[in-house]
Amino acid sequence: LVIAKSLDKQPKDTLFFKKRFLRIFLGYWPMFALAWVIHAFYHPERLPHIDLLGSFTLMSLKMDSLLIFPSWSLTYELFFYLVVGVLLLLTAKKPMFWMFLHSIAIIIKINTIDYHLFPLLDFLMSPMILEFYAGFVLWRQRAVLTQNRVLFCGVLALGIVGLLVGVHQEWHNAGLRVISFGVFSFALVYLALTTESKNQNKKPSLIVKLGDSSYTLYLFHTILLGWFYAVGLRDWLTQGSLAWTGFSLMILGTLIISHLLYLTIEKPLYQWAINYKSKELTTDH
Repeated sequence: LVIAKSLDKQPKDTLFFKKRFLRIFLGYWPMFALAWVIHAFYHPERLPHIDLLGSFTLMSLKMDSLLIFPSWSLTYELFFYLVVGVLLLLTAKKPMFWMFLHSIAIIIKINTIDYHLFPLLDFLMSPMILEFYAGFVLWRQRAVLTQNRVLFCGVLALGIVGLLVGVHQEWHNAGLRVISFGVFSFALVYLALTTESKNQNKKPSLIVKLGDSSYTLYLFHTILLGWFYAVGLRDWLTQGSLAWTGFSLMILGTLIISHLLYLTIEKPLYQWAINYKSKELTTDH
């Protein structure tokens, strides 16, 4: 969705992709360092089994060997940027046509070739890519989709059903995840776009802050959870009948610390990199 929105303004500008790469890696590497320190102190026995180089470069396809488990999705995000870049080279006017063909190929692959037989093919034809394409299409067709109440209610209902079924059936498999949790995520973004179109002048500051720090929050929450368990706080709280209080404070603390990390690390690093690139371009010209 972010890609589609930016390409509407500058369809052939490579600056967007450079900024996205900077945002991904400059936000990820500090969290990588923090995760390594916590592993070194509390889980040194796990470090030999982690693909540190693959984790650092976001090039590892082995999810069970990642230092920060949620970082697997960043590899797919980088791949999606590559795919969109190639599609724009082919035709800037009809990227959705090529996305449709790729989606058909992914569906055929899922139903004809077993997972794990060809790791590279699994990556190139991952069902996760369908979620990125769905976000792209949602933005491009937002004018129609956000005005159709029947379709909106149908997608929202389908998303809730997908969430309930996914949780109940524990659909963590890539293909099943897309039609359960993926559909629910699509419905949430659809809801956000529809709400924004109705209330364009109302942007609650709390939601804006959560949105700004969402990337750091995404990476940091599992690191903090690992520390929470490793130091014994989880066991102490559950034994003292303070589980709900403890986990509520844990959630609140994660949100606050993530926003502080965004303000003190992620945002300054990104702004420094953008300013540095701008000065470099000015010097070259």
